[in-house]
Amino acid sequence: MSAPAASPGPAVNWLWSLERFGMKLGLENMTCLLEGLGHPEADLPAIHVAGSNGKGSVCAMLASVLRKTGLRVGLYTSPHLSRLNERVQINGQEIGDALLERWAEEVRSCAGRVIPPDHQVTFFEATTALALTHFAAEDVDLAVVEVGMGGRLDATNLVKPIITVITRIALEHTQYLGGTLEAIAREKGGIIKPGVPLVSGVRPPEPRAALHAIAEQHDAPTWWIDEDFGSSGGASWRGIDFDAWAPGWALDHLHCPLLGRHQLDNAAIAFASLARLRETGWKVPEAVAREGFSQTQWPGRLEVVRENPLLIIDGSHNPDGAVATAAALRDLGVKRLTVVFACLGDKEVAGILEPFGDLATEVLITQVRDRRALPAEWLGEAARKLWPGCRIFEVAEEAFELAARSGRPVLITGSLYLAGLARDWWHTQTLKPPERVAARDGAGVV
Repeated sequence: MSAPAASPGPAVNWLWSLERFGMKLGLENMTCLLEGLGHPEADLPAIHVAGSNGKGSVCAMLASVLRKTGLRVGLYTSPHLSRLNERVQINGQEIGDALLERWAEEVRSCAGRVIPPDHQVTFFEATTALALTHFAAEDVDLAVVEVGMGGRLDATNLVKPIITVITRIALEHTQYLGGTLEAIAREKGGIIKPGVPLVSGVRPPEPRAALHAIAEQHDAPTWWIDEDFGSSGGASWRGIDFDAWAPGWALDHLHCPLLGRHQLDNAAIAFASLARLRETGWKVPEAVAREGFSQTQWPGRLEVVRENPLLIIDGSHNPDGAVATAAALRDLGVKRLTVVFACLGDKEVAGILEPFGDLATEVLITQVRDRRALPAEWLGEAARKLWPGCRIFEVAEEAFELAARSGRPVLITGSLYLAGLARDWWHTQTLKPPERVAARDGAGVV
């Protein structure tokens, strides 16, 4: 993902330079960094949220509600869409450039002192350490922390949770997390801590059993969706309108503006997490919950940026997420779509594309500017098995422009990195004349 438009300082440039080292699961570097930084996580209560899909939405809902209580609430999520600053927020405000540079320098200096010479700090490790340092310095009362990947060996797994949350589990990152839902559940269940309540939105029996075993081992009280908590309601262009219930607390006629029926589960999980907080003495009044849910924002997820003709930007990046997005569009009566698609190299391309088979009239294949991106040519070969007439664009903005002129509803999907590019393009675009937009199909340049 590209760096922010503003010129970063040397420490933030150092952060960006760490991207070349890729992803690395393990806690050794984070243990050293946090010790060297004076353990910023030690006195920071956290809600730690893992899952294959839905974890970002749950984090956004929780942070929106909790900051309405008067608390100073930190929110750490990943990836960002346009600016690195988006990942680190307090009460809805992104970290400023000056503080981003200050804490990046603190982490860089610490890494130089405490990381063994034969190790290398990753971008995500350094950014996580930066976020926790910022939250500690700003006297945050509570942090909502999203897991990056997996859980057990994720860089965030040294936070001190008062509640752990696992949303949905789907096949993803199988080369890192395992090839079955049960194996992935065990990795995500690594965030479960002794005696710390778990709120789980996992339904399939195999991963649920795996999580149950870990929770029992740690004597962690567990609430399961449909058994201990839940929601009911409907989805429309307004978002979701729902009733929610959990042990000791129930509210009717709640509203959240996030689109898609799948958000009913995410809202139920967030509501149950708030109910758990209330059990332990944190105050979340009914009026605050209503206001917080109703003001939740989570850009790049079924985000409508133009209504007529419709243009939606969505970061669904695995088959489970694509199924939810396609179902939401069908519920809303959307059809005959122009789909713009790109994804990263570790994704199941056919599984993400197939749910849109009966919705897409035109498919434009492109690529994102990231070292892990699948080239548009390669993606095009895979996509032609489903849509022989799909066209290939090596420059994403050209695909966006052509789609925006199609006169049909447009869905830009497949990657949060693509969603970020699309949002940047939408907010700054000056459409080129149609004849300047070039694409390649089986017959060559058109």
